[in-house]
Amino acid sequence: PDGKTFTFKLRHGVKFHNGREMTADDVKYSLDRVTNPKTQSPGAGFFGSIKGYDDVAAGKAEGLSGVTVVDPYTVKFELTRPDATFLHVMAINFS
Repeated sequence: PDGKTFTFKLRHGVKFHNGREMTADDVKYSLDRVTNPKTQSPGAGFFGSIKGYDDVAAGKAEGLSGVTVVDPYTVKFELTRPDATFLHVMAINFS
């Protein structure tokens, strides 16, 4: 392990308030949205170690290249550097 790649397996059956099941696409959407400068999220910088963050922050990309939907219940994260705080960041309310 290089400390730069994380794979998250989502629990099946987790639902939004409207009854729709949460999928890996929703995770990617949420992170792309929070890091988009148009959103002006005060938490965007927490995700600075994810590959592609600098391009998104500069308006050069629409989404984080380091967040990949592997399948409906699997999301892979690639970081530009090892980040000891990454798992903590994924647990905060901005994620």
